[in-house]
Amino acid sequence: MLGVLGVAVPHVAMADNASCITDDNQQGVYVAIAVNGKHCFPINSTKLQDNAIFLYITAILKVVSGLAGIATLGGIVWAAVLFVTARANASQVEKARLIMVNSILGLLLFIFMYAILQYLVPGGLFS
Repeated sequence: MLGVLGVAVPHVAMADNASCITDDNQQGVYVAIAVNGKHCFPINSTKLQDNAIFLYITAILKVVSGLAGIATLGGIVWAAVLFVTARANASQVEKARLIMVNSILGLLLFIFMYAILQYLVPGGLFS
């Protein structure tokens, strides 16, 4: 099943074999799409990495991280094209400078958001 932004997210299989035994011999639930290389997650686990919400958040953040990098690169390339083609047009040079500053500022804000999430989530978000 594809979730938000086309990210493969786990969903519980609704078949007769929906239950399974985990690696440490606990009763688990089977997910159709492997998450972090696993198909079976413990039912009564207290570990953060086995929580479905945690798995959704990490999947979404991985996609958003890639999109933020692509958007920043695209903004810088577009600003460079505007700057090179500006010739003596001062307004186009100013527009290119503004696009470049906003692209880098957006990337820095995203990095700070990521750092804050790493600090707030016990054990880090992508540990």
